[in-house]
Amino acid sequence: VDSSSANYELPWQNKPLTSSIGSGFVIDDKYIITNAHVVADAMQIMVKKPSSFKKFTAYVYAAGHECDLALLCVDDEEFWDGQAPDDTLSPTATTSVPEASVAVTTAHELQPLIFSKEIPSLQDIVVTVGYPMGGDNLCLTQGVVSRVEPVFYAHTGSNLLAIQIDAAINPGNSGGPA
Repeated sequence: VDSSSANYELPWQNKPLTSSIGSGFVIDDKYIITNAHVVADAMQIMVKKPSSFKKFTAYVYAAGHECDLALLCVDDEEFWDGQAPDDTLSPTATTSVPEASVAVTTAHELQPLIFSKEIPSLQDIVVTVGYPMGGDNLCLTQGVVSRVEPVFYAHTGSNLLAIQIDAAINPGNSGGPA
C-alpha cells in the first residue's frame, strides 16, 4: 500500500509517500478484510494471490477505524478466477500500504474464510495466518487465548471486546485472521 498523509506544516504539500505491507483474507461476496491501519491514508492498494506475482488494484469499500477493520474490493474478475465455494476455509491476503500488495490463500483458489460463531475461551488454541514482511510463503504461528475482555480504544473512545493471544505476530501480519 502506498500512502501519504497531510502535511500540516506545509498544507499545500503532502508528506512523502510511504509503503507498507499487511495481510488480509477473503470473505463471502468477493471482499477482502484487513486492518484499517494497514490501508489508512492509502493512495494505492495492490493485492495479489500468493501463488502469483501479478498485482491487482483494490480499493477500500468500507473502513471501521473504531474496530480497526477495512473491507476491500477488487473489481478485476481475473483476480477472482478460480474462487472456491463459500463453504471452504481461506487462509489470507497480504496488503502493502500505498502500493498495497494483498496475497490471498495458500492455493490457486481464493477460499472465503468461515467465521466461528463462538467467542474463544481462555487457553483455546489459536493459529495466526499471514504473510509477514510481504513474503511469498504463508506463515502460520500458534498460541493460546490469554485474555477476553472489553478494552478501551483511545482512537475512538469506545470499549470493544478484545481477544488477546500469545502467538507470534510480525510486521506484515496485520489484517490476517487468527
